Amino acid sequence: MLYVEDRREIPRPSRIAPRAEAVTLPALTELKLALNSTMLANGVEKAELARRLDCQQTHVNRLLDIRRTSRLDQLEGAFRALGKRLSVHVQDAA
Repeated sequence: MLYVEDRREIPRPSRIAPRAEAVTLPALTELKLALNSTMLANGVEKAELARRLDCQQTHVNRLLDIRRTSRLDQLEGAFRALGKRLSVHVQDAA
């Protein structure tokens, strides 16, 4: 959580080394990290996103907190407020 709390970009995953195992994050965690990255890329602070969503900043804090559960529609609304649209696709397991 230090990256999110410090408003820093989360490092992108590196290539998987031979014989190494990949770590898969839960979909909700990936969405929360993508929300953080989108906010950073657009220069949007938590208070500004809260204003756009017409909610308290504590709600935005919970949306970004990977230890807390958020509903998909709440995250979808946050992305919409940032001019983004969620898209879901299913891939074959490795």
